[in-house]
Amino acid sequence: MVTLGIQPADVQELLDQGCTVIVLTRGMRLRPQTMPETLKFLEDNGIEVHIKETTAAVELYNKLAQTKPVGARPLPKWQRTGVRIPRRR
Repeated sequence: MVTLGIQPADVQELLDQGCTVIVLTRGMRLRPQTMPETLKFLEDNGIEVHIKETTAAVELYNKLAQTKPVGARPLPKWQRTGVRIPRRR
């Protein structure tokens, strides 16, 4: 089973690059989710997290990037490439 959402591994690279603030996008339709494990992972590492719709995420990222080491993570790559997950009936 494929799990939808941003996983801890999806944000690890941002931590490795020294980000102390991370902006995660939920997409334009607010469908994708961030996995609870990811939020716990970031919290345990003392990372400030913002989860926004794409347009709001871009605006916030640009604002934060002026004063903080910020990173952003869009949808995981497989979700951006058009892979479709069958719905359960």
